[in-house]
Amino acid sequence: MNKQKFRKLLNKYLSGKADPEEEQMLFDWYDASKNDSFVPDEELSTEEQQELFLDIRSRINTGDDNNKRQQLFFIFKIAASIILMVSILGAWYVIFKINTTAKDGAQNIVITAKGQRKNFALPDGTMVWLNSDSRLSFPIQFNKNQRLVTLAGEAYFEVRHNAKKPFIVHTNKIDIQDIGTVFDVKAYPLENKVETSLIKGAVQVSVLQGDKKVVILQPQQKFVLIKITPNNNAASHDSSFVNRITTDPRLQVARETEWRKGFLSFDNESFSDLAIELGRWYNVKVIFQNPAFKNYRFTGTLNDAGFDTVMEALMLSEHFNYRKEADHTVVIY
Repeated sequence: MNKQKFRKLLNKYLSGKADPEEEQMLFDWYDASKNDSFVPDEELSTEEQQELFLDIRSRINTGDDNNKRQQLFFIFKIAASIILMVSILGAWYVIFKINTTAKDGAQNIVITAKGQRKNFALPDGTMVWLNSDSRLSFPIQFNKNQRLVTLAGEAYFEVRHNAKKPFIVHTNKIDIQDIGTVFDVKAYPLENKVETSLIKGAVQVSVLQGDKKVVILQPQQKFVLIKITPNNNAASHDSSFVNRITTDPRLQVARETEWRKGFLSFDNESFSDLAIELGRWYNVKVIFQNPAFKNYRFTGTLNDAGFDTVMEALMLSEHFNYRKEADHTVVIY
């Protein structure tokens, strides 16, 4: 779909004049834009991108509240797709900002796609490295009492400490509060495990459910929260523990943070867990034809030399093969 047609459809949708067929065309365009094979008829310049955003924002800020609520979710998806279209040839996913007048104030949202990473500064000067397939939201301006950010995925933080204004990372399972800190948080919503690895300083980790445990970590410690599902049909529950961070002897860097440097690091990790990580790094879906292969375990550090190179290295350690299929699917057999 070219940009003129996109503008026309979007304008009709926002004004409530689009018929069902036109709405479906807009939805189909959004779905197609998520596919790596999608190439737009015409690329949007930065100026055109900004103009579209201003167009969208002006419509959000006018009209009645019901229309705002109905339109906002789809507008958000369309805006994200516009930026993805602009950044197809880029090495990094682009930061995008949509400033809405929500209850909690205007928010910035940074999203990385699978296979992409981003580093940036927060309004207070804290540096963030956001790993693949992750999302971080934070206020345009932190309030007077605290600096609260919300993470789904993995991020590394170098916090600018302010004792009077604590920095807090909120996830679906735990909250992490800095005490002069450099730390990594891994909290993907669909995974059963959440980790916080402390590099420098100290953090307070608060479990949000169950026993609501509070733990203070010291440097080189890692807090792990795992969802336990018993085999006897009993209710699932969370279990937590503190471990030492593992250091890569070759790079002398914590394995938990090597992703920032473009290294894929794993320590006695099952093939099933590693497959999830590979899926994020290379935007693939790994399927095991033989379930027994899921139990293979690997330890190592590989630079980001491409999916095939990584797989060939793993095949030197364990006996298996793989083939690529349509829709970014990889079959292990």
